Amino acid sequence: MPRYLLRFGEREIILNPGAWSLGRAKDCDIHVDDPQASRYHATIEVARRAVWLHDRGSRNGIYVNGKRIDVERELTRGDVIRIGKAEMHIVGMDTVHDKEATTAPVSKIPEGEEDKNPLAVLSPREREVLALLAQGYSQPEIAPRLRISVKTVETYRARISEKLDLKTRAELVQFAMKTGLVPLP
Repeated sequence: MPRYLLRFGEREIILNPGAWSLGRAKDCDIHVDDPQASRYHATIEVARRAVWLHDRGSRNGIYVNGKRIDVERELTRGDVIRIGKAEMHIVGMDTVHDKEATTAPVSKIPEGEEDKNPLAVLSPREREVLALLAQGYSQPEIAPRLRISVKTVETYRARISEKLDLKTRAELVQFAMKTGLVPLP
């Protein structure tokens, strides 16, 4: 699996598998402090074989290498992402020498741990939905946050329940806390 790092100002963020939210909102994984950034501007989705950038319906758009993307674009080493005046650079891990790079948030699955981690059976979007469910958001509240329909949230919840063999919301919350997807209270 290719490994990437995101350079953003003086920060270096290792992009481990999962969905990384970008925007002005404080709960985004990558906070973009720019007035042209939407609260939930974009998502970087790191999968086994590719890294994708998704515009989440932002008002001012997102640019990769100077060109505005419509909905999504696959990212590669050397790409420059721009949101307003904020620039981020995608770097291949083999070129990184800084041992102080930021590690992934708890909800991301470290490389090599995919088979051992119970969250690995879930897609990045399913992990995102599960985290929001575990934080107490209702399905109608989750839909606009992720810019998907309530029916799609219901479908994700059903898939999550089936994959994990957990039936109730309480079981889902307990699983999310036990695996570190959401912090313990």
